[in-house]
This record gives sequence, C-alpha cells and structure tokens, in this order.
Amino acid sequence: IDCLAKYRRATGDARLDEPLLRAVDFARLFVHPDHSYGGEYGSRGTYHFYPDGMELLAAEMPAAAELAEGFLRSLASGTAADFSDDRLVAHQLGNLIEAHGDWTPRRAKPHDPGPASSIQYLPKAGLLVRRQGSTHTVISAARGGVFKHFAHGGAVMTDAGLIVETADGRVAVSEQHDLGREITYSPGGEACSLMVSGPLAWTRFETMTPLKQMVLHAGMYTVGRWCRTAVRRVLQRRLITGRRPCGIRLTRRFELFEPGGLQRASLRVTDTIELVDPRLRVRRMSFGADHQSAYVAASGVYQSSVLTPWTDLAEHVARLNAERRVVVVREWP
Repeated sequence: IDCLAKYRRATGDARLDEPLLRAVDFARLFVHPDHSYGGEYGSRGTYHFYPDGMELLAAEMPAAAELAEGFLRSLASGTAADFSDDRLVAHQLGNLIEAHGDWTPRRAKPHDPGPASSIQYLPKAGLLVRRQGSTHTVISAARGGVFKHFAHGGAVMTDAGLIVETADGRVAVSEQHDLGREITYSPGGEACSLMVSGPLAWTRFETMTPLKQMVLHAGMYTVGRWCRTAVRRVLQRRLITGRRPCGIRLTRRFELFEPGGLQRASLRVTDTIELVDPRLRVRRMSFGADHQSAYVAASGVYQSSVLTPWTDLAEHVARLNAERRVVVVREWP
C-alpha cells in the first residue's frame, strides 16, 4: 500500500485506485478496538504498520483515514508495536518521517457507516474477522486457529495455539502457517462457526554457531553467490516454511454469538487434542499467547497483548496419555 500510494502520487495512474481501495479495506479489518494493529494471527505473526501510504490516501479513502488516525492514537496510548529496542527501528524510521511530512487535516468521511456488526470470512487467506460494536475477533484457520479476541470493555485475549512437550523432550506446536488444513466455515444468523483441524508440527531450535557461520560465509563466497536464490530457498525451508508433522492432532471449533444475545458468551472455543501416534506421551502442554516457532525477525517485538498469560493444561495431561484424547472448552464475553 505504501509503495503503490507513492507511485500513484508520482504518476497519477488511475488504474491503481481500485486495487488500493481493496487493499486498504482489507487492512482496515485488522485495526483493533485499542487501535493496535496486526499480530499473531498474521501468516508470519508480525505487527508492521507503515503509515505514510495511509496518510497519502487519507483525504480520499475513509478506510485509509481510519487507519492513519488509529495509528496516531495507538502511539498516544502506547498500544502500537514497539520496534524502538530492536534493529527494526531503522525499517520504520524513514516512513514515520515521510508520514509526518504528508499528514493532512483533511480526512475522508465514510459515505455509509455500514452495518453495526459484520462477520467476514476470507477463505483464500484462511481468516475470519468479526466486528460487532466493541467486540472484535480475528481467527486464523491457516495457522491452526490462532486468534485474538477483544471483548466488550477492552479486555483482550490472545491465543497462539497449542504447544506441547513430549516425554522425550521434543516440542510440537499447532500454529505453523498451512493453508492445506481441514477448514469448515458455517455462516449463520445469530451465530456462526469455524472449525479447523490438522496435525501439530515439530519445532526446530536452530541457532547459529561459529562453525555454522564460517561454513555459511565460505559457501556463499565460493559457490553460493552463483545460486543465491537456491540458498535462500533452502534456508527458508529450514527456518520458516518447513513442517514436520507430529502424531498429535488439534481440532479447534469456534462458535461466535451476538454480544448481549441469549448466549452469555460471544465466543466459545472447543479444542479436541488427540494423540494419534501410540508411541507418544505428553509431559506438559499449554495454550500459548506469544510464541512463534518459525524464524521471523519481526515477530518478537513488544505489543501489550503479549502479556496475555498462557493457559496451562497440566490438569489434562494424565487423561490425554491414558485415553489419547481430551476436550477443552473455553468461553469469553
């Protein structure tokens, strides 16, 4: 959005209007009630927001104006992701300076405020977004049911999926991005449901050592510089996209109800955890709030929601090992 908005300003190319409008409307779905943006449910769990493109479009596009204003409010309230203690501060710095120079008091007003509540399911992204008053829920089926839920009154719940340590010390997670999961969406009137199912994946604990660093540099200096794309793909598979399925299966069912309706909850999550490999036994498990198993340089920055406590599932471990299946039900207003 930022680059296309700059190109549009430089060239006046009207063909960019429609794709920019669609892109901005999509981005608008992920501004939360506390004005924070993005997070764990994204394909790589990042919090990036570059405001200059929104400032360039704010006078014409209501969604861009709302995004630009939301970012300013998040800075004032301290809910914006904080890159200032990380090398990534350089990525944002130039864009922030440009946004300051391009700020305009003219903000486009919505022509139609739209419905008070809406639920949108985006199948190609594997995302469901529910916006109903001050209740805001974003669910990533592509990431195995990672979700962020803002309840009435501003309380936030972040769930980054199931994390399990087996008896032999290995760790498996449910949150790796995979559009090939089994996903079923059932729209409804007063309620809708989303179910996602798939195996957990074993995690890697890849760390750089002096020997690995020397081998990498020597390889790139000699052969690797002639096949940089191939080297990059190997590293991506090893550190980011590679998945080794685990003999543990998680089926997560979401039920979304009208806030203030007959149901006392607006969100119910039912998790079914199954040990499909008879050799596996679990030592401990939790629903995490801020873990990221793939190497993503920009996913570890601070946002207030990372303070959400983990949900310890110690009380279910013995039963899971004995019966090979447990069901956990949670509700939020």
